[in-house]
Amino acid sequence: MRKFKCYDCDHSWELPFGQGGRGMDQVCPECGSKNVHRTGGERGRGKGGRGWGSRWGAKPEIEVEENDT
Repeated sequence: MRKFKCYDCDHSWELPFGQGGRGMDQVCPECGSKNVHRTGGERGRGKGGRGWGSRWGAKPEIEVEENDT
């Protein structure tokens, strides 16, 4: 579920993923304001599902110090 909150009237509501259009186009069902923002809750996985690093094969660079003993 996607959770939204109106910052004008403080109304909160949920919409299932894939329904209700784009989040940035949401309008508050109570007051009609466009001052609406998505709040916490689960995020959709999107097409890749694993994030940029895994999708593009990016791996963190690790510096290894050699000890002369």
